[in-house]
Amino acid sequence: MLNPWPEPKLKLNDNNLLPLPDEEVVSEDELEAPSRDDLDTDSEDGHDNKIEVNASMSLDDTIIDHEIEAYEQDTDKIETLCTFLEKYKPTKECIEKRETILNYLETEFRKKYPNCSVRAYGSFYNGFGFQLSDLDKKETTIQVLENLAQSMESDKNMFKGVEIMRSARVPIIRSIHIQSNIEIDISLNNILTCDIGDASHGTLSSYAYIIMVIHFLQQIQPPVVPILQQLNDNQSTNTSNVRKYADWNIYFYDDLTQLNKVWNGYGLNKLSSGELWIELLRYYTELFDYEKNIVTIRQYEPLSRLEKGWFRQTIAIEDPFILTHNLADTLFLKIILNISADAQWIQNGTTVAGGHGSGSATNQLQGPEGLFVDDNQTVVIADLGNHRIIQWKMGDTNGQVVAGGKGQGNQLDQLCGPSDVLIDRVMNNLIICDQRNQRVVQWSRRSGTTEGEILIDNIKCWGLAMDEQRYLYISDTDKHEVRRYQIEDKNSTIVAGGNNRGNALDQLDWPSYVFVDLQQSVYVSDRNNHRVMKWDKGALEGIVVAGGQGEGNALTQLNWPKGVFIDILDTIYVTDDKNNRVMRWPKGATQGIVIVGGNGDGEGANQVKGPQGLSSDRGGNLYVTEWGNNRVQRFSIE
Repeated sequence: MLNPWPEPKLKLNDNNLLPLPDEEVVSEDELEAPSRDDLDTDSEDGHDNKIEVNASMSLDDTIIDHEIEAYEQDTDKIETLCTFLEKYKPTKECIEKRETILNYLETEFRKKYPNCSVRAYGSFYNGFGFQLSDLDKKETTIQVLENLAQSMESDKNMFKGVEIMRSARVPIIRSIHIQSNIEIDISLNNILTCDIGDASHGTLSSYAYIIMVIHFLQQIQPPVVPILQQLNDNQSTNTSNVRKYADWNIYFYDDLTQLNKVWNGYGLNKLSSGELWIELLRYYTELFDYEKNIVTIRQYEPLSRLEKGWFRQTIAIEDPFILTHNLADTLFLKIILNISADAQWIQNGTTVAGGHGSGSATNQLQGPEGLFVDDNQTVVIADLGNHRIIQWKMGDTNGQVVAGGKGQGNQLDQLCGPSDVLIDRVMNNLIICDQRNQRVVQWSRRSGTTEGEILIDNIKCWGLAMDEQRYLYISDTDKHEVRRYQIEDKNSTIVAGGNNRGNALDQLDWPSYVFVDLQQSVYVSDRNNHRVMKWDKGALEGIVVAGGQGEGNALTQLNWPKGVFIDILDTIYVTDDKNNRVMRWPKGATQGIVIVGGNGDGEGANQVKGPQGLSSDRGGNLYVTEWGNNRVQRFSIE
């Protein structure tokens, strides 16, 4: 039989590392880090930085080409993949080599930053790396990266090709460790590299992941592990399948010495670990019914969401010890974008809605205001002049009216000048600021919905936002404040303004659009004060984060700020209505950067006329509603 894995042109040495041409591979002893007794040097600038490191070594292209070619020819893809994983899994020597490099880097970096620490993350850290994986690291400013790069460049025998990748989404130092040919990436305080399983950051806990794995191992045929709650041996001391605690049955079969006798599936599954890994991915991407079922390890039969009353639009995972607890409740549905500090956008936009003049046809808009972009890049628009909410799916030439559209009025099937809209992802409802009716209404997105429901009335609303706890934030242009509500609860709390109209830090003047981050800080476009304000949770006054230098068109100024959102670096993105531009204000900056528009008030693809609402998709592409051109433009990130 033909060997599916052809011999590579380049050989691995005894340490499972690829040497450079004409380079001698050094021993572990030669790579040993200096003693920490030599690290008493104080930092030059007093910074206390935490550096985190990823180590990975790129597979040689020749090896990859051979392996992929063989993989494509092999009929048993899973077996081949498992063979590949087994062949290139990290050896003990390979791991020790990387640890040696990490120790050396930490020693060198502490000469300049005594309190820093270096730790690995990424594929080699989480166990998904190969013998030939690269090494990644974590440190925030370009200046600090430059200092570290200088330290690495000074050691000509240790590193080569030291380069700062300023254009990367997260700026990094890239270099190669000479003796081992390991490629090293260094970033500074990269929050995207947090450990797996941190529920406090809106992800699943490691406990939840374990439940998901056990559930899969129970469901695969033949199963790998039994469902202990459904096993019973009448010959053992456990003669009943009931063991009550409070109102719950906490029985499970616990005589594991007899498991092979009472469980018919014992030892039947012969899949390797690699094959099981592929099947786990297939199960949760293709087979599991997220809309109907809950992940459970208590029973083989499907456990329905209806039975539990769990309808939140994320995966549902039952805690086997607290049956009322959904382990996926910690998942954040709100996405805070990670956009590189020096990102740029293509200056010619693409019209994705409207653009056919002012009118009421389904390919037209009339005075569009706020908008919301969902995960499928469907754009939902508050079409103020047509008293309707209309949505455009990607590539559509005509929109679909999803709320209102029955003429101006205050009946439940009507809207009057809607100014903003968002999607409640949990309940799959539209939340609409029905501005001229002075109410907030919700409309189900399910087909057949013909009218809405009043959530809050007697409020001169304009902008809407929702946080992860489903609190609703509404700007009131009459009372010059932003209030927080619980859905279906008319009681509220003032979270910004509320001290009459004014320009003091505890005041607002015609607040338009709002945005809420994961810490429940509220960002408000304070229109008539020509500024964007940030109010931390519980704060009695806000801080100016953009504008605030009076009305004008300088880079330090705004003129009627409207749509607003932030990214993961707390950079402000805001439409500057009367200046016909979209601006970006980095955290702490005293002036902004024009990223879209700023080319007059025409109808060109590089112009935005009276920009109002502002949103983005997960890729960082910008969506802008234009009051003056009755369209929505999409500006793609480069």
